[in-house]
Amino acid sequence: MDAELALFRIGATVAWADGELSEEERQRLSQAIARAGRHDADHQRQLDQTLSTANPASLPVEGLDALVAALTTPEQRQRALQLAYGVIRSSRRSGDHGSINVRERLAYGRLLRLLQLDPDLVASLEGDVEVELARSAGTPVGLLAGQFAGLIGWG
Repeated sequence: MDAELALFRIGATVAWADGELSEEERQRLSQAIARAGRHDADHQRQLDQTLSTANPASLPVEGLDALVAALTTPEQRQRALQLAYGVIRSSRRSGDHGSINVRERLAYGRLLRLLQLDPDLVASLEGDVEVELARSAGTPVGLLAGQFAGLIGWG
């Protein structure tokens, strides 16, 4: 499997772990398609088809094992973490106790175990995603982070 498709499927799998895909999660995944950087029509069609037909049955959490195995570089593993974390942090369902619901948190935990990244690197990558989410939401923290990113190492 193509690493870019595996990355996208990882994000979609974690997002679908709770049985639904919110509009915010769908938008985040669509943005990932747009940023994939490949303008190959067949590749774009595969990503679009994955998003339009995705559901918990077609993207089971157990499938993360094979998807992570398709990632061959440390950079791909880091991108997988950032995509998955960004997708599940982009929305919050009513009744959730915390910023990530329980089923998505469990799927994300499985992903972290499979990626085998250093915990300090995980914290840094998650922090980068938090800053980006805050910046795109226009929150005061996000706006300040955007202004001072170079000074404090965020960005």
